Amino acid sequence: MRKPVFQYSEHRYHNYSGPLNTDEDLDLLCALGHDNYCRIWSLSSGKLHWVHKIAPTKYKGETKQACACIVSSERRWFIAVAQNDTLTPLFPDEAQMVNFRSNLRSYVLSE
Repeated sequence: MRKPVFQYSEHRYHNYSGPLNTDEDLDLLCALGHDNYCRIWSLSSGKLHWVHKIAPTKYKGETKQACACIVSSERRWFIAVAQNDTLTPLFPDEAQMVNFRSNLRSYVLSE
């Protein structure tokens, strides 16, 4: 019997072949499910770090699914959501960023 090697909680994809985006340096996996929630998990542990609802939009009368990816620099990272020819940056709130940074430091120090 086949079993998943690893599971990322709460991802809703149901027949949706949206892309997954990873950043190994930050230990992040980002995906936007068919339920229009953008989620970020730890790539190594599967822990869900952040969830954000993306408002659905219509383009020429048809509902279009957005795409999301991680954009990082030396000082900060954010999620870029591409939807109907528009790129929108999303920043997790500061409390979540502090929590994420402390988790990332623990992960890096343990390697």
